[in-house]
Amino acid sequence: TRRLAARRARGGADTGNDINSLVPSCLTPESILEGIHIFRVHDEASQTCTLYNLPNFLLGLEEKGTPVKLVVIDSLAFLYRVASSSSYTDVNNSSKKNNSLSSTHNLTRMAAFLTELASEFDLAVVAMNHLTTRIEKDDSNNMGGTKLVPALGESWAHSITSRLMIDHYRHFHNTGASSSATHGMEEVRTCTLVKSPHKPNGTALFMITDKGIRGVPPHFLQSQGTKRSRPS
Repeated sequence: TRRLAARRARGGADTGNDINSLVPSCLTPESILEGIHIFRVHDEASQTCTLYNLPNFLLGLEEKGTPVKLVVIDSLAFLYRVASSSSYTDVNNSSKKNNSLSSTHNLTRMAAFLTELASEFDLAVVAMNHLTTRIEKDDSNNMGGTKLVPALGESWAHSITSRLMIDHYRHFHNTGASSSATHGMEEVRTCTLVKSPHKPNGTALFMITDKGIRGVPPHFLQSQGTKRSRPS
């Protein structure tokens, strides 16, 4: 990185060779895949058991000299929602209320556990949430509009340290392939920092291409025809 910065300062052109020279020879697709460990779970109980057994797994890798620096849970919300929707509800709705309280308590404990895990092993934990539609009511208690909200609720939102919202933008442009104005499509995504203890809120635009994550092209930023595919 320092060599590339020095070259830019001297006014030299950046080439693919400059970037490739910064990549260590030991960093190969095989070596990267060897550092990725996947646990497949199929219900809320096995997910919880797997997460609470992570300290032993992480400690073992740390002792071997290959510490883990990122834990991704994809997704934390799905199995909790399945467990909640499949629970039995009696006539008085008491089972549903008890299950809701239990889920909230479990999520609060899980958030505290993951925070402690990140601190103890000096790693980052990324937990995927879902969005759900909430029907809002006006002052007269009539049905109003709808709003997309995090599926795990307010208790989880207050328990986590940082929160990112990933969204889609769709941009149509003329490919110039013919005079009949053939249209192609580029998918542009946004990443919005919603909550952080030390960073201001903000939004970044990016694209996922066959070459990886890239910034959006200039013609997208200059276009006035960009429309959001769903409300925030």
